[in-house]
Amino acid sequence: MIKIGFVVPSSIEYIGGMEKTIKRYLSYDSDKVQKTLIQFENKGTYENTIVLKSVYSKLNIGTSGFLNFAVRILAPFILSIDILMNIKKLKFIKENIDMIYLANNDFYFLFKKHKNIIWSEHGNLFHNYTGVNYLNRIIYKMVEKNILFKNIKTVHLLNCYNKKFIPDRIKTFCVPNGIDSDKFIPKMNKNSVAKCLFVGRLEKSKGIQAIINAFNMLDKRYDLSVVGKGPLSEPVKKNTGDRLHYYGYIDDSKLIDLYGSSDVFIFPSTLENYGNVILEALSSGLYILASSTLRPRFDFAEKMNYLEYISPEENGILKSLENINKKIEYSSNYDNKLKMHEYIKQEYDWKLILNDLYSHLSGNLE
Repeated sequence: MIKIGFVVPSSIEYIGGMEKTIKRYLSYDSDKVQKTLIQFENKGTYENTIVLKSVYSKLNIGTSGFLNFAVRILAPFILSIDILMNIKKLKFIKENIDMIYLANNDFYFLFKKHKNIIWSEHGNLFHNYTGVNYLNRIIYKMVEKNILFKNIKTVHLLNCYNKKFIPDRIKTFCVPNGIDSDKFIPKMNKNSVAKCLFVGRLEKSKGIQAIINAFNMLDKRYDLSVVGKGPLSEPVKKNTGDRLHYYGYIDDSKLIDLYGSSDVFIFPSTLENYGNVILEALSSGLYILASSTLRPRFDFAEKMNYLEYISPEENGILKSLENINKKIEYSSNYDNKLKMHEYIKQEYDWKLILNDLYSHLSGNLE
């Protein structure tokens, strides 16, 4: 039996794409794998959980901008304090868990003595580890020469094209994120207006302010629903009206209904490791306006006339929405929706993705 510890930066109950994905990893049912959740807040109901004390987790989550940059640069030193606070538990983890899977790669410094660590693209890769290009180049060279992150032998990529950014000394395997395709099923719609949808954390990097600004310049032929919370929740609320609807956090059944009743999914995010919500929207048969920064991961949908890469600023959104009714003629056809749904089911359903993931993780120990 392989024993894997999945490390999340705060709690599995934090409502983010990465936490939802790790929760799905933990749902995998096999008598050949024992899964342990390692987190830094005593929240959640997953039965096999180890909670560690962490100064670094609180500082990382509680800061932004330059302060967050400074915290990340000081990670090796701050996490040395965390090591002292968790000596017994870290010893137990080292002796009883075969593999550490990092959903946030900064925590490498907390587990660096472990013999088997999986670095993942849920966090930053070596070439974009910080927001400063010259530092990233230095970090990459140090990793390449086995000076930094010495115990990283394998990287889990979500996007296969990023293999070129991994030094040759490190193995890789590529398994994308998945969705429960049986939940996100197309519906037949005949909307009198173009019903648009955004789902995600309400923060600057997700492009929500650009969407709001663009919609304030559009006429009554367009309707927008916004799902999510974050630092920009209040500005979104202030703009609600007949054509802009704000839902905050909603349960899966209501979210599925919103996907099913919408025509267009707008996602101008500029900082995204993957973008699970795009898979959910495609599975539901929506036409996607996606930030050009997400290229080439969804090229398959572009070729199938279900996705358009756009400039993530408000002018780019406006330009793409000008002739949206003509653009969605193909994607609104129910037969075409079913074709897209079937493609997503065949390529990205969680049942397939989880089997593939654990096959690679098991092979990493052999």
